[in-house]
Amino acid sequence: MLETTFIKSQTYGILEDKAGKIWVPMGGIGMLIIDTDSNYVKQFTQKNGLSGTFTVRPYQDKDGNIWLPTENGITVVNQHSKSIKRISGDNILYGKGSRAFVAGVIQDTATSEYYITGASGFQILNLQNGTNKKIDEGHGLSDTTGTVEHYMDRSGKIWIGGTNGAVFTFERSTNKIKKLNVAPGENKIFYNFNEDEKGQMWIGSINDGLYIYNPNAGKPANFTTANGLGNNRIWATLEDKNKLIWIGTYDGIDIYNPFKKTLKHISKSNGLPDAAANNLTIDANNRIWASGLQGGFAEIDPENDKIISHGNNGILKNIRIRSIYSISNGDIWMGTNESEIIVYNPQQKTIKKYRDTIDRAEFAINQIYQDKKGLIWVLSNGNGIKVIDPKTNTLRKLTKTEGLTTNNIITLAESKDEMWIGSADSGIDVLNFTDSTITSINKTTGLPNEDIWTLNEWNDKMYAGTTNGLAVINIVGNKSGQSKSLNIYNIGRDQGLNYVDFAANSSLISSDNQLWAGVDNQILTIIDEPVSDTSTIPTFITGFNLFDKPIEIPDISLSKYLATADTIWKSDIDSVITDTQGYLKSMTSEHVKYTYDSIEATSNLPVNLSLPSDQNYVSFSFTGRQYNAPNDISYRYFLEGIDKTWSTESKNNKSENYRDLPPGEYTFKVICKGISGKWSSPAELSFTILPPWWRTWWAYLIYLILAGIGARRIHLFQKERTIKKEQEKIKDRELQHAKEIAKAFKELGIAHENLKSTQAQLIQSEKMASLGELTAGIAHEIQNPMNFVNNFSEVCIELIDEMKTDLNDGNKKEAISIANDIQQNLEKILHHGKRADSIVKGMLQHSRNSNSAKEMTDINALADEYLRLAYHGLRAKNKAFNATIKTDLDANLGKVSIIAQDIGRVILNLITNAFYAVTEKKNLQTEGFEPTVTVTTKKQGERIFIKVADNGMGIPNKVLDKIFQPFFTTKPTGQGTGLGLSLSYDIVKSHGGDIKVETTEGMGTEFTIELPA
Repeated sequence: MLETTFIKSQTYGILEDKAGKIWVPMGGIGMLIIDTDSNYVKQFTQKNGLSGTFTVRPYQDKDGNIWLPTENGITVVNQHSKSIKRISGDNILYGKGSRAFVAGVIQDTATSEYYITGASGFQILNLQNGTNKKIDEGHGLSDTTGTVEHYMDRSGKIWIGGTNGAVFTFERSTNKIKKLNVAPGENKIFYNFNEDEKGQMWIGSINDGLYIYNPNAGKPANFTTANGLGNNRIWATLEDKNKLIWIGTYDGIDIYNPFKKTLKHISKSNGLPDAAANNLTIDANNRIWASGLQGGFAEIDPENDKIISHGNNGILKNIRIRSIYSISNGDIWMGTNESEIIVYNPQQKTIKKYRDTIDRAEFAINQIYQDKKGLIWVLSNGNGIKVIDPKTNTLRKLTKTEGLTTNNIITLAESKDEMWIGSADSGIDVLNFTDSTITSINKTTGLPNEDIWTLNEWNDKMYAGTTNGLAVINIVGNKSGQSKSLNIYNIGRDQGLNYVDFAANSSLISSDNQLWAGVDNQILTIIDEPVSDTSTIPTFITGFNLFDKPIEIPDISLSKYLATADTIWKSDIDSVITDTQGYLKSMTSEHVKYTYDSIEATSNLPVNLSLPSDQNYVSFSFTGRQYNAPNDISYRYFLEGIDKTWSTESKNNKSENYRDLPPGEYTFKVICKGISGKWSSPAELSFTILPPWWRTWWAYLIYLILAGIGARRIHLFQKERTIKKEQEKIKDRELQHAKEIAKAFKELGIAHENLKSTQAQLIQSEKMASLGELTAGIAHEIQNPMNFVNNFSEVCIELIDEMKTDLNDGNKKEAISIANDIQQNLEKILHHGKRADSIVKGMLQHSRNSNSAKEMTDINALADEYLRLAYHGLRAKNKAFNATIKTDLDANLGKVSIIAQDIGRVILNLITNAFYAVTEKKNLQTEGFEPTVTVTTKKQGERIFIKVADNGMGIPNKVLDKIFQPFFTTKPTGQGTGLGLSLSYDIVKSHGGDIKVETTEGMGTEFTIELPA
């Protein structure tokens, strides 16, 4: 019954009486009385005693009586006595017939009088003395003026809504009416009044939107571009911690200060990456984050008046950001039209892109929201909702499959233990987390339309903005075991909203209980008209003109990121087009006539602009920012370098043409003043006109050179006869000199060849020195297997003699046993012989030149072998030498492709140097010193490391930079060639590796060889 009635009837004002009953006027079918406690609905019509069929705005007086206005007067219901009283033009009221309509009743509790509005104007009814007073032309109200609404403010003043755009105030003490021309015009009827805490009166009209009247300010204000907004297309609003209202438009952001009643505008010229600011969010540090249509986003710091633009490049290139939200950890999440989420970390200055790799459907992300539990809700157009848990890094989908009525999700709002989800085509789904139910709200249940573009909770009710007005929704839970019922009140044109088409996610409830939203290309909220600011207004240079034609300054810093095959996307409101070459062309051909370093972010003007000499016909465009009187701005300008005084005051926002400017440096300055009468600080643009080539410094240098050449020629001509003989002598001397030079060149060539030979000898000497280091060690190593060969050979001879004896004696079994022993001894001789052979081959390989053939080599075995050879070699040369050897070889190192002889030579050189260092330190008779050399191998990732460390005296810091230079040595003269480390460095580098040294004087040195694995 409720559903059918609400759909078919219009409702004008609902009353909840003191007993909790709801009185709902139902237009032409009487009154509905809803008792939610008893769960019943009664219909009260003329059959039951109602004065008429068309009912509006029920009212309850202080005695509990219900006053029901109709088209035929008033019906007063006494609920205590259950009696009905009719008041009309037939007894005490004025007006009969078409003039009998009563629009509303309120009671003055101080006087017990009733104020009545309707087709017969404004009347004051006193039931105690049975009188009725009509307020007519004598009091300031025309007899033909109908009144449809009235309201008593806190001071006792009555506000009366009339027709034709009129609002009246009535003072009971003087019985005088004052007319306020809020918005004169036909068919403008003001129907709703409400006084806020500031004493401002909110006035709703039936067909002209919502107004606010500030008795102190003088008149209401409707915010459009005519009132200072940057653009009428409003797509985002928010309130910051300072209670400033931020309004995102298609032309930047407007910031409304409710305390100063002023507007501040920021746009692309102030640093925003895009002209439009469709999306706004605020983080915990009161920074505002904004994004627009063309990609990129802006970080706005209101405290420091700073804007950081993150432009449409890199990971953001060609990405259209559709939604933006600051989550609890400070990260900024942005949803795109391309099914992607962009996450920016303000602390680390990093930006990442995410996409669902399982669900690859293409969809636009309309909104991102983090609920009280920290879950992140991602709303999409066509793909439902994805709920992300950042703690567990899990994702859950909510679509039609999981119970939603549609997958086209636009907005949501969290309310207690419920999540309200607004869609583009199916109304609202309410998710109850307690009982895991979904309640659907649509046109059938009372919504004005099923496209939900905004959702805001306000005083325990949900406000849903559609293309057909605002729905006020309250879900009332009935008694246990019974279903929930809906209480929906729609505010549309019939209820006073002239603008009913809400923009997506553009609304907010401010801290002072004001609803802000973008509606029908303007801001739907009633706030005070901004008053004039006594401060100066900012001035901006907006254009630079050459030969009376404005030039566009492209940001040439972007050109390095673009190739000729790139496609630049440009769009307007209704279409998207491509421009494959135009943008690059604008960066090349258009600005070849002038040069500049960069673009100034806030003004979009060139920095260090230079013009050629023929581009010297210039003018400038400029503007001042004043919203409440944009046409009342005066300007003065001054071109430093040309003008002697400032120009005369003018409202023209373009300078005169400066013709034929001579070469030089110039600075254009412009100031403005608004209605405050104070001149602003100057906006400046500096530029340089270059001289023609024949007046440049290099041209004058050429002139000087040519003059010198001419003078020289004249001088030579004059002296030609006198110096002819001298020239012959000079020729002879030059010929002799040439011969001497040729001889010198020849000698230099011989010296060069000698140097090369000496260098080769030194390198071979170093190799032989390295071989010498090995020789003693090899001798020690080869001695052991040779001893084994000799000993086992002698034993074998003895065994053969024994075997012959046994054979002669016929003892075959014993002879076979001896033969087996001989075989075992021969195997040992063979083993040690091969060992000696390998040692000899290693020595030969070390001594010969490398053939540059790489082979897979066991680094651990190589390092261990050369460590032992070096140690035994030094022991062989110096019996007193001794040192502790430590190895830490990585068992997982594996084999590496290297030239084994070369790397072995490097390892041997480093180990020999280490033994030398610890020996030198020991010779100093350091008490308690134990010489130690440590060889370590390790693999990390795709690199291997070979480290040789000693605890010697270290390398002095003053020579550390020279340690790898050829012919540099720290050893005494005659003990080193200075080529060991230099050759080692070259060998390691040729393997694609690196060799590094770390040393501490008096403590020791560590060399590290790094090679690719």
